[in-house]
Amino acid sequence: SQGNAARMLRGITVEGTAPLAHGAQVKHPAKDNAGVVTSSVVDGDTTRALAYLHRTTWEPGGTVEVDGRKGTVFELPWSRQSSHFSWVAAAR
Repeated sequence: SQGNAARMLRGITVEGTAPLAHGAQVKHPAKDNAGVVTSSVVDGDTTRALAYLHRTTWEPGGTVEVDGRKGTVFELPWSRQSSHFSWVAAAR
């Protein structure tokens, strides 16, 4: 797969207020091993996470599952318009 990335860093909003462990597995309806969580933070009544997702599962708006909790995929950086949360994934 020359020139095509197999995984991409994406944001995920996850139901619930428990933080997600580094390395937690991300599942997608099309792929059980869709990705892995790199970090997370609790924000009000949801949890925000960064995760590397497989190319077949990284579409923004897609539904995933992490630790039995439903999540939604977002493109980074998050903006107030897309998720009501401002988080820049990379240092400038």
